[in-house]
Amino acid sequence: MLDFGSKADELLDNFRRSVVFNGIVYNPGCRQCDLKKHTNLQPQAMIHHIHVLEKAGLIVSYEGNDGYSHYRERVRHEMIQREERKKLLEEGQEKPFMSPPAYADRQQAAEAAA
Repeated sequence: MLDFGSKADELLDNFRRSVVFNGIVYNPGCRQCDLKKHTNLQPQAMIHHIHVLEKAGLIVSYEGNDGYSHYRERVRHEMIQREERKKLLEEGQEKPFMSPPAYADRQQAAEAAA
């Protein structure tokens, strides 16, 4: 199991980088153009944040059958849950972390297949 601890926390303190990372977490296998549509970041900023995340080992890239680079997370989903829970508690909300419905459905399908 990977545990990136405070290094990942520091990297994800950057708002734009955390938006890119969350986009990859909730859309595994996405391409840069998919991320750009949902984050509204400039191409150079997107590339920069992807490289930082990749160099830190938080995401991995691979070439898909279409010839484009695709991205997926490398860290445990529990880290995201911990961060979301921490933010909710800081804001005074004590709701448990809820994954987006599409991500939850994808996780259930993967568990059922395993």
